[in-house]
Amino acid sequence: MDLSYFLPNSSIIGSEFINKRSDIAIPYMIIMVTAIFVGTVGNILAIGAVLINKHLKTIGNIFIVNLAIADLSVSGFVNVFSIIGLVYGEKWFLERKGICEAVGSICLTACLASLLSIGAISLNRYFHIVQRNLHNKIYTLRNTIGMIILLWTICFLLEMPNFDFINWNNHSFDKKSMTCLWDRTYAHSYSIFFITVGVVFPIILIAFCYLKIFLHVRQAKRRIMAAKKGQEAVESASAEREKRNSMRLARTLFVIFVVFASCWLPYGAVILYDKDDKLPLEVHVFVLIIAHFNSSCNSILYGVMNKHFRQSYVQLLGIHHLAYHMCKVRMYSYKHEERDAQSTVMTNNKISQKTFIKS
Repeated sequence: MDLSYFLPNSSIIGSEFINKRSDIAIPYMIIMVTAIFVGTVGNILAIGAVLINKHLKTIGNIFIVNLAIADLSVSGFVNVFSIIGLVYGEKWFLERKGICEAVGSICLTACLASLLSIGAISLNRYFHIVQRNLHNKIYTLRNTIGMIILLWTICFLLEMPNFDFINWNNHSFDKKSMTCLWDRTYAHSYSIFFITVGVVFPIILIAFCYLKIFLHVRQAKRRIMAAKKGQEAVESASAEREKRNSMRLARTLFVIFVVFASCWLPYGAVILYDKDDKLPLEVHVFVLIIAHFNSSCNSILYGVMNKHFRQSYVQLLGIHHLAYHMCKVRMYSYKHEERDAQSTVMTNNKISQKTFIKS
């Protein structure tokens, strides 16, 4: 199938891939457009939810806002240039080296910030559930903002080796993933460094925190089951509510961990394994799409797993107003139907009475 029919002036496109491999190009385009839309809208909703919902205005949710900002940079900016890379090919970026440098730099920095933010969220949940006394001392507003600034500084420093003045690696257009990234064929040592710090470390951190939370919740459940009646029963009820809240937090964290690992481990494995760039294009396209789609999933997960986020999403989208007006219309219609029915019955009764009198 020749896509030049759908893309006028195909000679300007300069991408042989889009014509020769439409079996990959079309799904790639559809998935990326979906990721851009879902990720952009979802992450804006996540930020808005924290701003408008008093239940979500907590110190810990500052990390969620930070995650949404990082994910928005990927879904709303980097993924757009992935589509440009698909449509116009390498030549477009070679003529605009500054854009390729910027896209590659923002991509790596934002992806690292997203990955490390998920790790920071899990660490915050660990202290919130397991180490409550330390949590209140460590996670003050001032300290949390400082942590966010430090996180972005670390991400930028980890990306800096790709600039010319350091020259450990560089930014370039990846012909197999069709976007501007770091040159994974230039220095494999940097690829190992990036995957270790950006993927493996957050996964280990999240797994550790989740395990500690799980063990803590299980021990709390045993204490509750062993509680006696009377005053301890009152304390048990309070502990039971705390346990349920902790379980919800732990469940959300676990789901995010599974999605995170499922999205990024394949990418990390391919980058580490394919040192000589021998794996086919399909493999690189697939793992990059899955990895970047993680930035579109996180806001959805919070909406699904947390009722306060869900309620705020509905409010921000105006769905509750629509539902309210639809209910009013239905009630209005129902009242009119009921009134018409009553009028019909009264009319029929009058006719019956007249007929009876005449007879």
